[in-house]
Amino acid sequence: MISLKQKDEIKVKFERKISDLVININPIATVIAYQSDKPFLVIIDDIDKIDIALAKDIFQAHIKALFQPSFNIVMTIPISALREVSLVATLQT
Repeated sequence: MISLKQKDEIKVKFERKISDLVININPIATVIAYQSDKPFLVIIDDIDKIDIALAKDIFQAHIKALFQPSFNIVMTIPISALREVSLVATLQT
């Protein structure tokens, strides 16, 4: 189990390093797409199992970061998120 302190450290590192992550991951995706001669798709599963508060944080506070990579991403979301009006509005824009 991850402690609260560890979660906070991960969150801080993620927030600070998202641009570095995108800078490093885009060229990797480009090489894979070029070598395979197929589009590159990342599927992130099990997000639907996280707490709704964390889902709101990811999909509202960090929504722009999720669209920075230059490849397609499919993500699962918690079904309970569909009851959150503000979250649904963010996801639809």
